[in-house]
Amino acid sequence: MTVRRLLSGLSFPVGMTFVLMTGWGVETFIHRLAATGVLRAIRETAFFVGTMMVHQLPSAVILTVSLNIAPAAGFRRVAWLAGTVIAMWAFCTMFFYWMNELDDYNLLYG
Repeated sequence: MTVRRLLSGLSFPVGMTFVLMTGWGVETFIHRLAATGVLRAIRETAFFVGTMMVHQLPSAVILTVSLNIAPAAGFRRVAWLAGTVIAMWAFCTMFFYWMNELDDYNLLYG
């Protein structure tokens, strides 16, 4: 399988990730701006958006590749996709742990 076929369909999840990150970044900036001032709000928003990019964009690539190499049908496909979801949840939860924002709310998704 060529790299081109592995990454087929990547533009939609990456586009959606950038749209979500833009919204989260604006929301973070507005909340931080009211509480801390312009320069600190920019710094904290940049850290937040940077962390989100490191943890969201690889997930989009992993999901796309996983969908493209999953078996065509049947139990093996379901098991493969369930394993992908669990691995992605663990990867994303690792970043919440790293940011000291791991609480019961994030564990509800697991």
